[in-house]
Amino acid sequence: CLLNRSIQSAYPPGSTLKMLSAIVGLDAGLIDRDTKFGPCSGALFFGDRKFGCWGVHGRLDVTDAIIQSCDVFFYHLAQRMDMDVWNVYAQKLGFGLPTGIDLGHEVQGLLPSPAYYTQRYGKYGWSKGAMLNLSIGQGEILATPIQMARYMGAIGTGKLCTPHLVRSVEGRRQGPQ
Repeated sequence: CLLNRSIQSAYPPGSTLKMLSAIVGLDAGLIDRDTKFGPCSGALFFGDRKFGCWGVHGRLDVTDAIIQSCDVFFYHLAQRMDMDVWNVYAQKLGFGLPTGIDLGHEVQGLLPSPAYYTQRYGKYGWSKGAMLNLSIGQGEILATPIQMARYMGAIGTGKLCTPHLVRSVEGRRQGPQ
């Protein structure tokens, strides 16, 4: 039995999901293009936990935060976000759902919700820190490579398309070649 990793394996999407968080922030009016968070000093303390960044970036707007891949900017943004709203946008961009590609046995990945966290960890077993992780593509979220390709296509074109291996077959030959 072979495993088609492009449609049957799911992985944390990582920093590519920062664009989703930026879209949510901008579209929901939580930030505008000029909103700056920071300064990023390499980490953000939230509750009793340290959420690290890969570097020190200072004060950034959303464009520079994407360019620099600054986790701290998105941690600040996540504190303004509602997970249910973030999930609506994530679903619109194809997360947590099969793509509908014309191959069998596609997995849907995992798009965690407040209900998921409550079921898994109990009512008081999770916190707003989960949203901080999700905002940078970490935590429990999982996506297949084909979902990620579809997401990036939607970012580039504004359309969420159903991927296909073969659109049509024309001029089928009969008999031996």
